Amino acid sequence: MRDITVTKEEMKRIERYAIDYYGISEIALMENAASKVVKNIKNVEIEKSNRYAIICGVGNNGADGLVVARHLLALDKMVDIYIIGDENKGSPLFKMNLEIIKKIKDEIKSLDVIGELQDLRTNLNKATTIIDAITGTGFEGSFDGNIDYVIETINDSNRYIISIDMPSGMDANSGNVSTVCVMPDLIVTLCI
Repeated sequence: MRDITVTKEEMKRIERYAIDYYGISEIALMENAASKVVKNIKNVEIEKSNRYAIICGVGNNGADGLVVARHLLALDKMVDIYIIGDENKGSPLFKMNLEIIKKIKDEIKSLDVIGELQDLRTNLNKATTIIDAITGTGFEGSFDGNIDYVIETINDSNRYIISIDMPSGMDANSGNVSTVCVMPDLIVTLCI
C-alpha cells in the first residue's frame, strides 16, 4: 500500500464525498477515528497507562477527543477531560459529543477558568498519557488566549503524548507551526 498525502482542502473534499456519496455520517466517521486512536493506544502498549488526560479544543478535533474519552471510559480507564475554548462557540459535533460525555463523566475541566489553568501542570502530572485534541487539520495562523500556555505545559509534562490528526499548532498544508506546537510521541491520523 502506498502512502498518500493530501492537503487540508483535499481532506475536506474526501470527507464530504464519504458523507454525500457513500452516506457515511459525520458521527460514524468520528467513531471510526476514535476507534483507530484507541487501537493505536493498545498497539503501542501504553495500555499500562492507567490515567489519560485528554485536552480538547471546541472544533471537530476536540469532538474526536471527546469520542476517544468515551471509548476509554468504556474500557474502564481513568480519563480527565479538559476543554480549552468557548463551549458555546464549538462546532455542532463538538457540542453533541460534549452533551454525551457530560452524561457519562461528572467532571470536565475548563481551561478558560483561571484556577483550572493554574492547576494544569499538577493535574497533567497525574496522567500517564496525554491526548492532544486541541486543533486538527483546519488550524491556520496563531492561537488566542491560553492555548500557548496549555501547549507549553503539555510539552513540558514528560508524559507520553498522542496527537489526533496532527500536532496542535501545526498547519496541515505547510507544516509551519504557530508560536508553539505540541510535540507528540505518536500522531494518529486516518489513512486514505
